[in-house]
Amino acid sequence: SLTLTLPISLTATQVTVRNLLGRAERVDLKMEVGQQKSTAFILSAAKPRWLGTDTELTARVTKDCLSHLKHSSFVEKLRTLSLAAVTGQREEGQHEVACELTMRDVSKLPLRTASWAMLQQRGMSAKASVTHTATLDRLDHPLVPTSGYAAKLSNEVTVPLPFGDARFSKHSLSAAAFLPLLPDGLLSLGLSL
Repeated sequence: SLTLTLPISLTATQVTVRNLLGRAERVDLKMEVGQQKSTAFILSAAKPRWLGTDTELTARVTKDCLSHLKHSSFVEKLRTLSLAAVTGQREEGQHEVACELTMRDVSKLPLRTASWAMLQQRGMSAKASVTHTATLDRLDHPLVPTSGYAAKLSNEVTVPLPFGDARFSKHSLSAAAFLPLLPDGLLSLGLSL
C-alpha cells in the first residue's frame, strides 16, 4: 500500500510504502520545510521480525539544515546515518540498540558578533555513538493514563573515530506513575534525570 500525506500548510510531505517485498517491510520518505529556511529530508526502511525473531531493524538516512540566522546568526547542517534494532514489547520490557554516525557543519557565523562558544563549534565535526534504551510501560492507556507506571532508561556513548571529535557519555532516566484517587481524582508523579 502507498500512503501520501499532504498537510494543509504544505510544510511537510511524507510517502510511506508498506509491504514492499511482501514481508511487512516499511519504507518512509519525508521532507519538511520549516520557517526561516530550515529543511529536513528523511529516508528510512524498517524490517519487522528480523531473522524470524521479535526484533525490528530500522535503517535511516537524514539530512537537516537548521537555520538559526534570525536569533543566533548561524546555520547548522546535519547528515546522519543510523541503524537501530528494537526487541520486545513495551509492556514486558523493550530494548533498543542504535548506532549513529552524524556529520555536523556550523556555518555562516559572523566573526565579529558571534559568541565564543559558537565560534569554537564552527566548521565540520563528526559523532559516532551507540545508544541503548530500555523501556517498561504498564500504563492503562497510552495517551491519557489513569493508573500504572512507565520508565525509560537511556545510555549513549560515543565511539572513537579517526576523524570524529565528539567525546561524551549521556545517561537519562524518566519515570511516571499514575494513581487514581477518589471517583474523579488522579495523582500523577514524574521524575526525569
